[in-house]
Amino acid sequence: MAAAPEASLVKVLKDDATIAALVSDRIGPRRVQGEPLPSIRYTRVDSEHGHANDGALNQARLTFQLDCFGTTHKQTLDVARAVRQALDNKAFAPVPDPPAQDSLPPIQGAFLQSEQDQPVEQEEGRDTAIFRRSQDWDIWIVEDTAD
Repeated sequence: MAAAPEASLVKVLKDDATIAALVSDRIGPRRVQGEPLPSIRYTRVDSEHGHANDGALNQARLTFQLDCFGTTHKQTLDVARAVRQALDNKAFAPVPDPPAQDSLPPIQGAFLQSEQDQPVEQEEGRDTAIFRRSQDWDIWIVEDTAD
């Protein structure tokens, strides 16, 4: 069974030196109350799979919401800026033909669609506020339809 596209996205983010310096390994699907900050959290909000008259194109556009959290507005913006620099219009490696067995789904492109600040949150037991910037990304991948 092929790996989920989320694994490809997380690998790109974790492999970026600036992101690693800012959030360490705090990249995942949901924020846990009381966790150390800054962090990046993701949610897949949409999937569109390509088709033609003769079948699947093995290509999909996935929309992810990436939430960058921090204890100050500046820290949050620094994380969001690093995510944008790591993904936006990046030239990803060419997709091998055929893709390697059991490899991560290759990312073909990533395009920032929108970005907005979310309301500041106050968490019980935390002395500082939590700031959040949300980014909506279209991520194009090559998908394995054999599964």
